[in-house]
Formats: sequence, C-alpha cells, structure tokens
Amino acid sequence: MKFSLTHSFPPEIETGFPITQSVVSGRQQGSVYRYADNFLIVHKAGFCSVIQTADCTNQLIDIFLTSSFPKYFHIYDATEELIKCATDIPAKFGTKTRGRIRLEYFKNSPKNSVETIDGFSTREMVREDLIKIDEFKLDLENRFWNGPDNFLQQSLVQIVIDKNSRPVSVCYAAAVENKIAEIDVFTGERYRGKGLAKLAVEAFVNNCVAKNIKPTWDCFEDNTASMKTAISLGFTKTKKYNFLSIYNITK
Repeated sequence: MKFSLTHSFPPEIETGFPITQSVVSGRQQGSVYRYADNFLIVHKAGFCSVIQTADCTNQLIDIFLTSSFPKYFHIYDATEELIKCATDIPAKFGTKTRGRIRLEYFKNSPKNSVETIDGFSTREMVREDLIKIDEFKLDLENRFWNGPDNFLQQSLVQIVIDKNSRPVSVCYAAAVENKIAEIDVFTGERYRGKGLAKLAVEAFVNNCVAKNIKPTWDCFEDNTASMKTAISLGFTKTKKYNFLSIYNITK
C-alpha cells in the first residue's frame, strides 16, 4: 500500500502551519495524499506537512519519487527518521536540513502609535500596487494565493511607500488559518538597511490585531537579524523545528 491522492480525510487535521493548513481547508491550492491513517499535505508552492499515526518513512520516499510530485519541496517539522532516510540516498535526493524558529505575537490590542521614517509611510495595498512591484518578481498574488483578488482580500497585506507612492517594502500573510497568519515580508534591495521591513511588519501586525488574528513569524535559527526584528516588535519564541528541503535530482 502506498500514499495516493485523496479527497477523503478528517476535517479536524491540524498541521500546525497555516500554509499547509490552507490546503486542508481548501482555501489555497495543493494536494492531500493518504496512506492508511497517515496524510501528506502538499501546498502548490512546495511546502509540505506530514501527519502520521505510524512510521511511514518508506512510503513517503516512494511518493517523493513519483513523476507527479514536485521536483523541489520543503517539509515542515520533519522527523529525524525522514531526514536520515532522504539524506542516505544521495543518488536520488539533494537535501538540506535547517533549524527553524516559530515566534508568535500574543498582544491583543494594536499600538496607539507606530514608528515613522521620514519620506516613507504605510498603507493597505491596492490592485495598482501589484504592477508597481513587478520589478521585485515576487508573484505575490499567485505564489500562495489564488489570484489578485484573493490575495488583496485575504492576505492582510500592508506596504511601505516612498514620497512618490512607490511600494518599497511589503508585508503580507502567506496564509491565514484558524485566526493565525504566517508573515512574509520583502523589501526592495536598494531600500534595505533603513528599517522599512520593520515598519511594514508593524503595520501588518496592527492590521492583524484589529481583526483578532494572531501573527506568527517563522525564520531560520541562524537568521539573527530576522529574529531580532521579530522580538523587537513584541514576538515571542514558541517552537523550534526541522525544516527539510529536498531536491529530486532524478527528474
């Protein structure tokens, strides 16, 4: 018996990660595979979660090697057994395992005043801004979400603009599930080092809190700058987990 695509799975499945949970809820695109009572959730962007009731490492390796599975993908909270098994077959997989930290924002009231930087301001993104940030090559509306309208309506997106109304930094939710938002933030290369990412995140957090949504911030444990920014904004470390990236070199 192997993992196979399914549309039959318990609605109470909890992956612990908004991006993969959005596939379970059907709010974002992806696939769910089942083997007995084990589940593999795969987001269209290549992020995966495994829900297992018994060891299914060999079955996971088999499905990873099928032609329909993504060539490059990432597994949240990967087990040591899966990491070892994938790493032990270098003829098929290139792997990289990194420690990742989850930080959460527990305050339930927005800040009365937010940081300001001369020449820049924050506001909600509108459709016209999507064209203006094409130079960043982020494809924000399609990478996680289902087109421009879905992205603008659901991602809680906030931007920093310069005095010419050009977006220079953007903070949005890659997914929002169970009143939890997973933060993603990007600042144009020539605008970095000015504190603009922090400004964008602060506006995003205020927007979340006002809507009774808890922001979460995940970053690699060696990304001290990202972690320092999160903590300075009031986030608290709550979890460390393995983040396994796999590249199928046979495809």
